[in-house]
Amino acid sequence: MRFMLLTLLLMNLFGCGHRFFYSPKSADVMRIGSGIDNYFLDSRSGNQLHVQLHSPPGYAKGTVIHFHGNRGHLDETGEKALWLVNEGYQVLLFDYSGFGLSGGKASKEALALDARSLLEHAVARPNFHSLPRIILATSMGGAIALDGLAQSGLEHQFDLLVLDSSFDDYLLLAQDVVSTYPGGTLWRNLMPLLINTDDAPKERIRSLNHLPVVISHCSQDRLIPAIRSIQLYEAAQTQKEFWLMPLCAHARTFTSDHPQHQSRLLLRFDQLATPSLPSRRSQLAGPSANP
Repeated sequence: MRFMLLTLLLMNLFGCGHRFFYSPKSADVMRIGSGIDNYFLDSRSGNQLHVQLHSPPGYAKGTVIHFHGNRGHLDETGEKALWLVNEGYQVLLFDYSGFGLSGGKASKEALALDARSLLEHAVARPNFHSLPRIILATSMGGAIALDGLAQSGLEHQFDLLVLDSSFDDYLLLAQDVVSTYPGGTLWRNLMPLLINTDDAPKERIRSLNHLPVVISHCSQDRLIPAIRSIQLYEAAQTQKEFWLMPLCAHARTFTSDHPQHQSRLLLRFDQLATPSLPSRRSQLAGPSANP
């Protein structure tokens, strides 16, 4: 019985074929206020997605699209990007199928289509055309954003991709985590029977040719080891940077807990927003590495 319960727990955490990988949470109310635009987007998944645009007063320096992780909803995860509104950026938040106020059920296939739909929507919005477009993805959101970029073929329409606290491979991540359990060697060996390894993030990121990538990870992350982001960085063939960030927990890298990390990210964004510099969308960035 204990063996069966632990097996079911692992399947719920990591997903057999990713069906149980996500932990969506519904929302009861919609946040409203000055500078907040709530609306619903029809996704290619067949579901309606709750989208929320936060605009700064005056002129926006750029647009940041946030992909949150596998838990919660945008009101709970928005803090990782909403601080950028006070720095002059408009921030686009959204919930995947089955999360928050969005319809449908969460699955890998649905979330990939949601990501594609959101990216297509961002490219089509008239008030986004002349501004730098930046994707900021956290934890599982990194894998989802990479799925959306691969499906949409729109990488040339964006100026920067930031993958924070993410990972390279579903199976390797699961094996890292279960190795810390009692009987970890046994569970590690069982993981290939439970995890579908199709469309791993490391394969998705290899398909990027033009979009510059920043991959960041906290050195003290106890949920996803930093090696998973290092391997993701190694797989990338486009212009890339790797930031190993100190003294922060999983997916907390760019929250108000760490203003020094926020300052570093803001500086990178502001480089794109400098009017004298050409948009990265007008350039073809060849492969290079900036450790």
